[in-house]
Amino acid sequence: MKALVDFQSAHDLLLAPKLSNSSIDVSSGHFEKMNVGSAMHLFSKSVSAGLKYLVEKEGYSQDLLTTAWFIETVDHWLDLMSSRHPVLALSKKNLTSYS
Repeated sequence: MKALVDFQSAHDLLLAPKLSNSSIDVSSGHFEKMNVGSAMHLFSKSVSAGLKYLVEKEGYSQDLLTTAWFIETVDHWLDLMSSRHPVLALSKKNLTSYS
């Protein structure tokens, strides 16, 4: 993710506009209180797409694709968990959707 933040710093159009150095900086030695907003910025489709772009178009390491997949999977899970519509939310209404 540091690669994406560094890449964005040199461009006007940002691949992941809500991602910043403060979102990924853990050098302070301690973690702040639970900050859901920062987590939502980190686990988003734009970050995943940005990492894929770096690999496909800018020649970055293929290792970033694993991180992109993980972020995309967590983002999808967050969408399901925060959904309030019965069609999209996890429920036992349609058991065939679990197989």
